[in-house]
Amino acid sequence: MDKIKVGIIGAGTIGHCHVAAYRKRADVDVVAVCDSNRDRAEQFARQYEISRVYDDYRTMLEEAAPDAVSVCVWNSLHASVSIDALNGGAHVLCEKPLAVSATQAVEMQLTAERFGRVLMPGFCTRYEEGVKLLKNAVDENRLGQLYYVKAVYLRRHGNPGGWFADNNRSGGGPVIDLGVHVLDLARFIAGGQAVSVYAVTHKMPDEQVASNAPHMSADSGQIHDVEDFASALIRMDNGVTIQFETSWNHHVESDVFQLEVFGRKGGATAYPKVRIATDDFGVACNIQPLHSNNEHNPNYDFDEEISHFIQVIKGAEQPIVTAEDGVECMRITDAIYESANEQREIRITR
Repeated sequence: MDKIKVGIIGAGTIGHCHVAAYRKRADVDVVAVCDSNRDRAEQFARQYEISRVYDDYRTMLEEAAPDAVSVCVWNSLHASVSIDALNGGAHVLCEKPLAVSATQAVEMQLTAERFGRVLMPGFCTRYEEGVKLLKNAVDENRLGQLYYVKAVYLRRHGNPGGWFADNNRSGGGPVIDLGVHVLDLARFIAGGQAVSVYAVTHKMPDEQVASNAPHMSADSGQIHDVEDFASALIRMDNGVTIQFETSWNHHVESDVFQLEVFGRKGGATAYPKVRIATDDFGVACNIQPLHSNNEHNPNYDFDEEISHFIQVIKGAEQPIVTAEDGVECMRITDAIYESANEQREIRITR
């Protein structure tokens, strides 16, 4: 089989992560890069020796004719760019969140199905070894019937600024930026579908956020019309309850990335090492599997994600993450924002 031709749409930080992973595969040729900032696209192309440079992705799709694209633009453009790429015959790896609403995500899913193309959301934490181990433990009933999952992604001073904090471009704050990672993991481990959500959000004073934003600044800390913190209780149709927390600005001692799972036979935590609490031996035991280090490592995650995407395109693997996963995550995200705004529990309809 000839090399798979890949185009990168969006030459920002995540675009660099994607292209670095593609370049590690001998069966991939990154043929084009596009960014609305032409200078940034040209610098990106020079760095990675990419021959074609564009500032209009539609022109890139027509002229470079990539077999696949990575969509690494701001959230509000995910749906339109991905749909155009799918219409043009390309497979799509779209960064999380899949869209800024479940309605958009469903349209993307239907387009991919209509044209017989892969649409994969960028939930890269699915590929971490500890997550795989924990999923196997749940599937093998080692924890018994699950009833509670705690999914947490907190930053102390972590407002990225720029488009991330501009609701028109991002669709929200840490819920749609950080939180979707642990929401996806919680869904993946717990199984089932969400039936209702009760959520609260909090926004810090603008001057406080502006002073914190440079810590992880993507552009500018001056725009800020999204939440800084959110907490939600999510009920699943299989009896599992998910407790969810996420923040950009929250007075914790240090940043937190955590997934905890509890069943009738045992409980487990996934980060930073997999640990299992069980009564399997007739007494309370705490077990730490060998090779259970599960430090959150974005470089490893992107490498695994990109390799899997290419294997799925080639028909060598079945997708670990599907468009439906992206749709379901957006249904929960929509409900979190609606619940917080209306101060009531929201039932999720399909």
